[in-house]
Amino acid sequence: MARQARMRGYDVLHRMGFDAFGLPAENAAIKHNTQAKRLDAQEHDQAVKTMRRMGFSYDYDRMFNTCDPEYYRWGQWMFIKMGEGPRVS
Repeated sequence: MARQARMRGYDVLHRMGFDAFGLPAENAAIKHNTQAKRLDAQEHDQAVKTMRRMGFSYDYDRMFNTCDPEYYRWGQWMFIKMGEGPRVS
């Protein structure tokens, strides 16, 4: 649908993200005797190369990765603020 809309001249935001947190990522890193962050970066790069070769119409400038500190810092900040509770004067 995104490809067809682009061909018709519409601006389409077709973003892509990678979720790299959790036990599967940690177990894979242990299995390969490396850090989860390093293994994730390698797999991310390979996945992007494959998607480009296949001609997927993602907006590669807007890709995100959930283990990137610039991504998760705001979610953490929000939960810290919610945990502080309302301010009572």
